[in-house]
Amino acid sequence: MIYIIFTILCIGSLIYLTLPFIQGANVALEANYLENRSSKDSKIEQLSDHIQSLKLALRDLDQENKIGKIDPGDFESIKDEMLIDWKYSEEQLNRLKSKTL
Repeated sequence: MIYIIFTILCIGSLIYLTLPFIQGANVALEANYLENRSSKDSKIEQLSDHIQSLKLALRDLDQENKIGKIDPGDFESIKDEMLIDWKYSEEQLNRLKSKTL
């Protein structure tokens, strides 16, 4: 009878002592998941902002070209670089959005 009570107390003590570690591991995993999720959301927001700023910059560049403020050769090279950056940013954004779904 004493061995049964002693065994029950030992098992109860072990459970009581290890429970915070088990819960701590779950909390750490959840925090890591939330951090990764928020960093993805942040990256998506940054890419969206970058694409929007590229659109505005292209509009401004086109207006400067129309009024003759910029050399036509420079206009084409800058426009091509911005369009490549826009396409690359769109691809990254779509890739990130598909991973979060």
